[in-house]
Parts: sequence; C-alpha cells; structure tokens
Amino acid sequence: MTTQQFLQLVRAAKDSDFGPGCSETEIAKAQQQLGVVFPNSYASFLQHIGWANIMHNYLYGIGKAVPTHLDLVKITAEERELAGPSLPQRLVPIMNDGAGNHYCLDTEKVTAGECPVVFWDHEHELGERQRPEVVATDFASWLLREIKEWEAA
Repeated sequence: MTTQQFLQLVRAAKDSDFGPGCSETEIAKAQQQLGVVFPNSYASFLQHIGWANIMHNYLYGIGKAVPTHLDLVKITAEERELAGPSLPQRLVPIMNDGAGNHYCLDTEKVTAGECPVVFWDHEHELGERQRPEVVATDFASWLLREIKEWEAA
C-alpha cells in the first residue's frame, strides 16, 4: 500500500476530525525533543494529517493546530517524567486507551523505516521492566485495523 492510499483510507474514516498536518521542520524538532526517529508511516501521518479524532479515539500529533490534550511532545514528556511507571525513552505514545494505558511506537525496533506498535500497561506488575505486547508490525497497519474495528462496533 502506498502512503497516499494509507492517508486516503484514514481520511475516509467515519465521524472523524483531523489536523492540517505539519512541516518537516516540526517533525524534526519533535524527534529531537523526544530523542527518537519516527517511522515513515507515522511521519507521513504527522505531515499530512497532524493529529486525529476518529470516532472519539484520539491520536496524538504535532503542529500549530494540535489541541493541547493531543500534543505528542507534551504527553510523551509527561509519561516519561511524571507517570508511574515511567514510559521508557524508546516508546512514543500515539493513543491512550481511555484507561491510562497507551499504544506506543517502539522506536528501538526499526526495520525498513517502520517499527512495531506496542501496548504499554500502566498497571503492569513489572512496571518499567515490562515487555510491552506487540499489537501491530507498523503504525499504518495498526491504524487501519483500529479504524475498521471502531467502525464495525
């Protein structure tokens, strides 16, 4: 699937609201602030969409128009510094599940420009030592699967 096809499918999601996207400079600044490199599909999402509300499921993002409660850099910093257990440096939260857990990009495991999406359980008995469950091989396949599930519910 091409990037354009991926973005078209995301934009076609029911009951959704999107940001205007952001610049490559804003993406580079966010990566620098977080100390990570975003996978290609997430960087494309940020550049062309920025952030999203799809059927009351909120995806974090960046850009001038991002709502404060969806600001990826702010949320990641808070989860790393203030949350217990602290989110490891390699993980970048992309969506809260509504119970304080996060779906995250595992930026330490990049292959061919993509990394897995994992589930960070804030109540896991191993805390910071947990090995988050891999829920998708990459951001694009995770998001498209989630959209199908949200629309089917």
